[in-house]
Amino acid sequence: MIAEVKEKGLDIRESRIKQGLQSYISRKVYLKVLTLVGNRFDMNEQSNGEVTPEQQAIAEQKLAKWNNK
Repeated sequence: MIAEVKEKGLDIRESRIKQGLQSYISRKVYLKVLTLVGNRFDMNEQSNGEVTPEQQAIAEQKLAKWNNK
């Protein structure tokens, strides 16, 4: 995503992109999906790797902490 922004000459700072992505991947719905699926998809809905068991466990831990608040 950062490379695409630079390639297109868009006036968006790298830190803003990282901030937006961090915000997105911290959402409950994103974490919940990580616990349920095995495949990752890119912005064009193309398969782009797999969610590892470790990543699923981390998502489950974050959701558990969220639910205990």
